[in-house]
Amino acid sequence: MKSAMTETNIEKRIQDAVSDCLTGLDHLPSQETEIIQRVREKKTMEISYPKYGSQSAIQNRQTKANPGKQISFRIVLAAVSVLVLLVGVLAINNPSFLSDLFQPMDTISTQPTEQLASPGESPDSAFAGIVDQKARGAENPLDRIDLEADPELLWNEETGILTEGEQTEKTPGMLPFKNTVYRKAYENGISVEGELTYQSDQGAVLFRDKISLRLGGDSFSLDMPQKSFQIEALDGAFEFRVFDDRSAESYPSLLLRNSGNDCLFTQVADGVQHRLIEKYTDMHLLTLAWKPVQVYLNGEYWGIYNVRENMDAQTICRYEKIPDEMAEDITILQIGGSAIQGNPSEYKTLLRKIKNGNPAENPEDLEYLEQEIDIDSFLDWLAVEMFFGNSDIGTGRIYKVPGGKWKCLVQDLDYGLYQSDFNSVQSYLKPEGMGQIKIDNTIFRKILEAEKYRDLFLTKLGKLCQTLTTEVMQQELDLCVSWIEPGMKAHLERWAPYNDGSIIMDAPSDPAEAWDYWKTRIDRMRNETMAKRPWYVYLYTQEFFGLSNQEMTRYFGTEQNR
Repeated sequence: MKSAMTETNIEKRIQDAVSDCLTGLDHLPSQETEIIQRVREKKTMEISYPKYGSQSAIQNRQTKANPGKQISFRIVLAAVSVLVLLVGVLAINNPSFLSDLFQPMDTISTQPTEQLASPGESPDSAFAGIVDQKARGAENPLDRIDLEADPELLWNEETGILTEGEQTEKTPGMLPFKNTVYRKAYENGISVEGELTYQSDQGAVLFRDKISLRLGGDSFSLDMPQKSFQIEALDGAFEFRVFDDRSAESYPSLLLRNSGNDCLFTQVADGVQHRLIEKYTDMHLLTLAWKPVQVYLNGEYWGIYNVRENMDAQTICRYEKIPDEMAEDITILQIGGSAIQGNPSEYKTLLRKIKNGNPAENPEDLEYLEQEIDIDSFLDWLAVEMFFGNSDIGTGRIYKVPGGKWKCLVQDLDYGLYQSDFNSVQSYLKPEGMGQIKIDNTIFRKILEAEKYRDLFLTKLGKLCQTLTTEVMQQELDLCVSWIEPGMKAHLERWAPYNDGSIIMDAPSDPAEAWDYWKTRIDRMRNETMAKRPWYVYLYTQEFFGLSNQEMTRYFGTEQNR
């Protein structure tokens, strides 16, 4: 159907330009199609950020223009023409004018907060743009890992674990790729033996071990040219304290991760969020250590990787401070209940009983919930995931040690702090289930039916918003970026030429353009997502739970103390 008022070409170009500028960076290539389906350009400028204490802040977020008297088309055309000429003149005199003009107008200012940093840790620079590598020095400050393995086992045309194969089928935007040799090796658990040498950033060899090496990752990251590696020590354990912020003196296995779903974006998103939880909150949650390193495979530079603790029973034993011998008796499930280790039947029985219960009114049902579920752990997990806005909620995990209660752990936050306006409150707690794939959220909803636990959850979420302020999040991002920035140009020179448009269309294959793209992604997370996210969490929480401004002040504090 034609519009009631025919647009001129000039008007349409202006509208298209505005829409492109406002929406170009905020599309999420993840499982959450509900985000992709939302057409943001139709909602441009509808959201105004409220001041705490404003009685009509939520109700007035969407405003209607006063129709007034109809303006003639000639007047509109004349005004647009003048505007175009004015924009042209300003752009000539100030080249940055257009980029400034088309920045989202809902950017907010935040209150300054006290700088928080761990002793001995501070960002190399306040990140307002990445300092050139030459100005920072040519030396890469990262530890180095050398992997050695038989090339035939890696690159054999039919069985090599790194071989793509001639029968590969790629459909743009569709993963996984079909008929790849490396995926068959991954699915069959094929591993190769080799050797690992670990050197400090000063070149000292810290340990050397025989290893078993296989591919790690998921459907998205496995198809990246740079693969993740799962590494196990053949002699029992790597006898070295790999992570300075962990007490463990040895590790039976490690994950060399290519940053997963974040591998073409910031490469630090997951690590930043895990560290924020660990350093600034008192959450009762298992998180995974993170450390960037540079890797060489058979003497060839293989890029920057993240060394991670494995999400396995041994890591749970370390966190729970129980003997390693109990590892095989630990049950680990996906957040929806599918088994990773152990038998899920006990959890499924629990779930059926809880679904039929009424903990809000029946004390026996509430008591059963409290006996079987670590309420603090579940509410901490929900608050953290909801605050960061992790749209890939299927990465969540639950576990139970012998004689213990069911708990949650944080595994993967690649899509946390990705989209500032992702309504995680609605997505996680809607009756039909979490996220687009509708993961069973019965336990979370039943816990929140009890008034005392709903109050506890809102207290936890409000405390997160007051603790993880924009400035605190930006500081942690600055620190993590400062570790990898000196080596990012070399990393991109190694891998950018292999970027595949079938995975992410806008990822540049030219190293110089990839460098600019990486800087843009860091800037986007720092100055857009981290700036806006706390405000969106406030808005969505008030809307979903129907809270008054006075109740929001109780849970989230005032604007001044945030």
